[in-house]
Amino acid sequence: VAPGTSTWNSFGSRWDCARKNIAEFTACAAEFGADGMLLTQWGDNGNHQPWCAMWPAIAQGAACSWSGAEPTEDELCRALDKFVFLDDTGEFSRALCMLGRIDPELKLHSVHRKLFFAEAKDIPSILEGNPGFKIDEVSAVADFALALEEASSPQCRDAEACRDEFRLAVRMTKWALERARGDFAVEGTSQRAELKFIEEEYKRVWLMRARIGGLGESAAAIRALCPQIFF
Repeated sequence: VAPGTSTWNSFGSRWDCARKNIAEFTACAAEFGADGMLLTQWGDNGNHQPWCAMWPAIAQGAACSWSGAEPTEDELCRALDKFVFLDDTGEFSRALCMLGRIDPELKLHSVHRKLFFAEAKDIPSILEGNPGFKIDEVSAVADFALALEEASSPQCRDAEACRDEFRLAVRMTKWALERARGDFAVEGTSQRAELKFIEEEYKRVWLMRARIGGLGESAAAIRALCPQIFF
């Protein structure tokens, strides 16, 4: 069986979706005699999700496929903070889970990402088609996720990359929300300045882990939102 991390087409993940799918897939694998489980991670439409966002799903997959029993979220977070992030505060894994709950609409394409990249004329219909997506509520969850990350203290070798990825994901989400509040056309000075920063930070953070292949295409999708400010 091959469940997924449910991080693609988002700036974080769809954690509750991933958690349920992994548990159900591994239960079916055990019941019907599958040879094993392969956890998949995809980079659809630019691979804009942070690398570290898949860790809760990796831990869920490991636990369910090894023991057959689904861990509680607290158990999963304790294991991640102890063995992966080396975070004595116990907050970084919780921050990742909260990042995966920013979007209440558990769809293949997360609404916050749609709002970020949509043409201005399409934003009202996106909001109308997703009545459970309340901008103020989503913004509050993003702020809470960021507060958890700021309270954390990971000491793993890639701690800096994890934190920078996380903060950029929240920043991109918040930019999308501000765009959806009114300035659909990205014409405000502050919006343009923030978008320019996001594009530069996105390239820097990408190269903290990955090779340059694919970066040009991925960053170009950000620049396409307001080409005239990039020169």
